[in-house]
Amino acid sequence: MRHFALTISTLFFLNCATTQTTSQTAPQTAPPAAAQGPQTSSSAQAQVEGGATQAASLRQDGSSFERAIVIEASNELEGVPMEYRWLAEHFPGYRMQKQSLTNHDGRPYDILHFTDASGTERQIYFDISKFFGKM
Repeated sequence: MRHFALTISTLFFLNCATTQTTSQTAPQTAPPAAAQGPQTSSSAQAQVEGGATQAASLRQDGSSFERAIVIEASNELEGVPMEYRWLAEHFPGYRMQKQSLTNHDGRPYDILHFTDASGTERQIYFDISKFFGKM
């Protein structure tokens, strides 16, 4: 039942994220800021809008399991929308392809597969261990 609820909520948020972002367009001459890596302060941890935590260096850019974006949420109903909000903020005009759930080193991860505004296929890794399985 939990997987059914997660699937339904994911489809709902996927539809909302796709609908919301299709009207946005990114400049054709400049890549999104996230393509150049996140710009953060020198503090050890920086709280970014939408509840995702990133390290101050390029360590947490979402490009791999080791560099996954950590989502700070208390349950799945908060966490899943935070993933899509992060994606919309860093890749305006993206088109969602699919979301996959996987385990790596005993931790759950969501991988969002999408096409950015320039047409490049990408994937971003999210560490969802803080909220996965909590309703």
